[in-house]
Amino acid sequence: MTQQPLEALVVEDDPDHALRIRRVLERQEHPFGITLVHDGASCLDVLDARPWSVILLDYGIVLPVHVATHLRRGRSFSKSLTLQSKLPIIC
Repeated sequence: MTQQPLEALVVEDDPDHALRIRRVLERQEHPFGITLVHDGASCLDVLDARPWSVILLDYGIVLPVHVATHLRRGRSFSKSLTLQSKLPIIC
């Protein structure tokens, strides 16, 4: 039986960090459909594209409160994780 992928929205402007996040998600047992955007405006543009299973935010790009406010106006609310770009990402 094939599992439906979880939909992950990744908001990250650093290409190296984005690649590391993608690799971590791709290695998970449950499959992820990954959408990567590089700025806050693009994030807000794609929020309504589908119901996201998880949203990973770079705190320096878009404030989580803006995303939460936008999602509350819509039909669904997702879990989100805010990433500080100063913290290392261990793969």
